[in-house]
Amino acid sequence: MPATRRSTFWVVSTHVLTTGLAIPVLIGLVVAGIAGVAGLKAPFSDLTKLVIGLVTTLIGVGGGVLYSMAYLKRTAQHDRWSQCIKPSVIAYLLLAALGCAVACWTEGERTSAAIGIQILNTAIGMAIFAWLTVSGFQELSSASLAAAEAEELTSPATVSAPRRIHPRLRNSGIGFAIGLVVGVGIAVFGLDGGPKLDWEMILVVGPFIGGIGALLGLAAGPVEGV
Repeated sequence: MPATRRSTFWVVSTHVLTTGLAIPVLIGLVVAGIAGVAGLKAPFSDLTKLVIGLVTTLIGVGGGVLYSMAYLKRTAQHDRWSQCIKPSVIAYLLLAALGCAVACWTEGERTSAAIGIQILNTAIGMAIFAWLTVSGFQELSSASLAAAEAEELTSPATVSAPRRIHPRLRNSGIGFAIGLVVGVGIAVFGLDGGPKLDWEMILVVGPFIGGIGALLGLAAGPVEGV
């Protein structure tokens, strides 16, 4: 597959979704399977949770960033790779913080040790992502800088097209709105059909389902081009 020129939004969304969602989920399933074969059954001790969490974070986030960088290097072209660093790190930090909040909320026993383990694993994952992402995009930027400058000098002047809402951003907004409505409906009516205004549940379930819809909207965007 030849490398195609991509927008900053495409690069950032692809990198963050690959690293922060797809690869960690896959690694988490593998680690859970290994734990099952090894005879580790819930409820786990705090030490076991810490070890499993660290392994999943190190392999999932570290491996996810390296895989994503290799994929981008092979399939994408970008004029200024360094422009993708800050939005990638910010987007991942927000996604990881949301995941940590959900994990803490759904924790069976909300002890200080269990919450601390979740926060520690999240912080380590953030540090690994930021370090490898900065290094990876700087390497891509250095490798393509000469070619990008030569292309810019030889290409004819063109009129910039008017800016429009990116399809992935539009789909993400639509997905969030739909997910928010569905989440609020679930929180209010529950499974028995009886309305109940539990504002704490509404504020948790609504944005959570909306976030899932936003991620699905991002993934549903066009594969090529801007």
